[in-house]
Amino acid sequence: GGVDYIIKPVSGPLVCARVRTHLDLKIARDSLERMALVDGLTGIPNRRRFDSVLQSEWRRAARSANPLTLILLDVDHFKQFNDAWGHVQGDECLRAVAAVLAAECQRAPDLVARYGGEEFALVLPETTAAGARDVLRSLLKGIGRLQFAGSDSESPARVSLSGGALTLVPAVDGNPAEGLNLADQLLYEAKAAGRKRVLHRDLTDERGPATPATIEIG
Repeated sequence: GGVDYIIKPVSGPLVCARVRTHLDLKIARDSLERMALVDGLTGIPNRRRFDSVLQSEWRRAARSANPLTLILLDVDHFKQFNDAWGHVQGDECLRAVAAVLAAECQRAPDLVARYGGEEFALVLPETTAAGARDVLRSLLKGIGRLQFAGSDSESPARVSLSGGALTLVPAVDGNPAEGLNLADQLLYEAKAAGRKRVLHRDLTDERGPATPATIEIG
């Protein structure tokens, strides 16, 4: 693991200079690694970070048999928002949505990430179905309070979210992609049902029906 060497006899100033150089390089390298995992627009973790955390939390939940909640959210009619209010206001909208989501999910293991475009994804470890619904209601309430002023209109613009949420205890041989696909399907169903809502499915209750009910929150 050596990256440098110092010949004898040892010079104190030389040792200090070499150590300082390598500390600076380490700080710069760590900073670049952090930047590679953060979305440049919103300041929250990006898709790369989300994929990594989902993989690790999925395996951890499978080993401990604890519930894991996965949420996909999409800003409703975001293209129309951009067309009507401009891309600068659109960027501000995404930053504001990200801030609300991050503020509502402050436990150390929780992750809020920008999934891509106007989509966001959340990983909530050790979160039951009831806990997930509480979080979702709080998120939607926070988003509902957002307002954006436009230069060409006296009335403020508002945004809403559609989403798909899933609470499950992952199988040891399961694949996170399966959970993502189901959450994405629920997101699609929420949009088809009129948007401005999140469909949440609980797969943890073994006493429940063979096909667990989907619960609408909005």
